[in-house]
Amino acid sequence: MAVEFELSIPSGSKENLRGTGRYASGVRWIAAKQFGAGPRPWLVRSSVGYEHNATREGKELANYALSLEHTPAFVPASFSLEVDGRNDEHNATVGMKFRPVRSLIFHAGFQVPLNDEGLRPRSTVFLGVEWNRI
Repeated sequence: MAVEFELSIPSGSKENLRGTGRYASGVRWIAAKQFGAGPRPWLVRSSVGYEHNATREGKELANYALSLEHTPAFVPASFSLEVDGRNDEHNATVGMKFRPVRSLIFHAGFQVPLNDEGLRPRSTVFLGVEWNRI
């Protein structure tokens, strides 16, 4: 279990569409639990949080996330399914992490909104690379 604290300070110019121009603070409670024996367990993660927007009244956000991740025995990869949301916006994400060597991870995923609230695309594809020195 963990607790995350967040502080947002404006950076950039809201008029030039380079930032939100807002001050905000938040807290999030995060938990994870492994299920199953052996080297390839199932991992369940959850988080619940609250964000206070100090710049605009009435823009407080409640947020949540619940994900399930599994690493099959036949590949050096993991697959995940996540449902997340904040206030009235809810999303589903399917993702994959591939680790060809210990210090390199490739991420790929696909996110779709589960409802029509907010200004959001119909779907979002994302790719990422993570490298660390172990």
